[in-house]
Amino acid sequence: MLGIPPYYKQFYSQFRKIHSSESIDVYSFGHLLYEMVYGRQLNKSTIDMLPVSSPAEIRSVLESILSVEACKNGLPTLEGLLIHPLFADETVTTVGIKPQLKIPSKLKETFRQYKEAMERKLKEEQKVISQTRRLSKVKAHHSSDSERRRRKLEARKKSQMKLDIVEESPDKSGDGMTPTTPASNTSSATTPVTGVPPAPPMAPSLEPPPAPPMLNGKSPTEAPAPAGRGALLGSIQDFSKSKLRKSVTVDKSNPKI
Repeated sequence: MLGIPPYYKQFYSQFRKIHSSESIDVYSFGHLLYEMVYGRQLNKSTIDMLPVSSPAEIRSVLESILSVEACKNGLPTLEGLLIHPLFADETVTTVGIKPQLKIPSKLKETFRQYKEAMERKLKEEQKVISQTRRLSKVKAHHSSDSERRRRKLEARKKSQMKLDIVEESPDKSGDGMTPTTPASNTSSATTPVTGVPPAPPMAPSLEPPPAPPMLNGKSPTEAPAPAGRGALLGSIQDFSKSKLRKSVTVDKSNPKI
């Protein structure tokens, strides 16, 4: 009516089972009963353990409302609380009692619309809270040491697989022949083997090379020379300097003024 948010909203908004006006009233009654019994407020959403000295009936009511299991699985209804042994001795009579507060029909409709809007908004807020919790759990799981170590191992395995694929690809493209890199050739040529003397050079063979095969029973030296070659040899033999003409050299290297 006053537009003020409920006092215990920060507590029950964490549980998606508490989403109706009746469940909110039951939860608020549990906090009020706890404060009346123990003389202090419950500054958290649920109770972990109640004192042993508290009465069994009161403890049963508080556990049915404020325990973690009750808030997660669902709270009892107002009718369920009225039949509890703590309230069974009290007789609730509503027959013949006229309400002292008269509410106009228009105001009743306004209250009904407010109730529906409040419940709808509460469900949306609880949905956002649950998503935020889920994301925080996932981040905490990924940031743990074991998960970080596992991701490092997976990344290392993937990089090793990529290196193996790159090394195998040249072998497949070279028709099964393993290529030799220039670095390996230079290292094998320049790096001497310690402790092993170099091999001596091979002595030249003293045997003459074999003679070319015979053509028609005659050696290749006895074969007749071709006509062009004979003419060339004849012109070389008949060469004489006296047959050359004298040439006159004109020196034009001096500058002209």
